Amino acid sequence: MKKSVNLYGETLVKTIAKEKKGEGSFKAGVSYMRDFWIGKGINQYMINFADGSGLSPQNYVSARAEVQALLWARKQPWFNEFFEGFPTQGNQMVMKSGTMRDTKSFAGYHTSSTGKKYVFSIIINNYQGSDVSSALYKVLNVLK
Repeated sequence: MKKSVNLYGETLVKTIAKEKKGEGSFKAGVSYMRDFWIGKGINQYMINFADGSGLSPQNYVSARAEVQALLWARKQPWFNEFFEGFPTQGNQMVMKSGTMRDTKSFAGYHTSSTGKKYVFSIIINNYQGSDVSSALYKVLNVLK
């Protein structure tokens, strides 16, 4: 996750589809992903997958759904390896960024200076300012 390589996401979706559905297609892969997360308690109206890279304008994941997924991951035996994959961003918080035209997001984990643990997601759409990352850092810095 430290480098965003969209081809990895696309390949992962097709690989999951082949393993779980017997058909290595995007359609089978996104169907499996949707069913998987609904099965973990995420509201079906908070997610929509169209591809594996997250670049399609038809993709949709709400901030709440992202937090639910991150909370679920924290309970898994492979969590430490997963956590180590997160990059440290410009405000020194461990989080993954996402960028598409007119959209910027951050999601991750943070322990404040007082020891309080946070799982967070913040998404901004149609931001008209000059530096959306700085604006999001200002909001997230409150957690420090």
